[in-house]
Amino acid sequence: MTPISPSILRQLKRPGKSSHKGQNGVLYIAAGSKQYHGALLYAILAAESFVDLIYVETDPSNHAAIKSLKGLHPAIILVTPKQRAQYLAKSDCLLLGPGLGKGTQTKTLVQSLLNHPKRPKHTVVDADALRFIQPNQITAGTILTPHPGEMQSIFEPHRHRGVLLQKGTRAVICQEKNCRYNTSGIARMTKGGLGDVLAGLTAALACTNPPYLAACAASLLVSRTCQQLQRRYDSFITTRRIPEQLPLTLNRLLIS
Repeated sequence: MTPISPSILRQLKRPGKSSHKGQNGVLYIAAGSKQYHGALLYAILAAESFVDLIYVETDPSNHAAIKSLKGLHPAIILVTPKQRAQYLAKSDCLLLGPGLGKGTQTKTLVQSLLNHPKRPKHTVVDADALRFIQPNQITAGTILTPHPGEMQSIFEPHRHRGVLLQKGTRAVICQEKNCRYNTSGIARMTKGGLGDVLAGLTAALACTNPPYLAACAASLLVSRTCQQLQRRYDSFITTRRIPEQLPLTLNRLLIS
């Protein structure tokens, strides 16, 4: 197993000078619930610098919060279940899970999206959605993002073709027998919402990059961003500062 080098960031696809809207990533996010709306917002904020458009399917109780974001981020588009097929067909990656909760409604939604004929080629499955995914739904384009406490419900990496991104201060990313690790995490990465930031960034990068590269790059970018913020704020960093810092960290690492 080898460490993740910042040099992998140079492999990430950059927007072409003559590209048009939608050609640099379209992300479909199914996340959030009445109880957990912050997870959805963090995922959106982490993703929005790295894609052209974000389609959001969420509980109606979150619509007001999303509409307030739309005033600042017009690339966010609310989607209803009836519009699901139309917008999934336009998407490059599906992010499923942050803040959905553990109820039967979540199981129904997860199965509906994972079995949908218009499901994008790449899918990131996070948080409570991990409880309901089945082995036959894990394709080579699927990224699973468990924390150590969720690992018990995850199938062994060698038993499927998908990417496993185990979160933590020592993150491990595997696809079949190809594994790398990232030890640049800090203690304050226990902050609530940080996993949602990682999921959002991973899904955004997976819109235009191979899933394994997207997972490795996202893990490195989030941990290095936390390092930068710790130098400025010591142990008093907040999750809300991380999304806006991610593009700056990427640019700094690309020129270093």
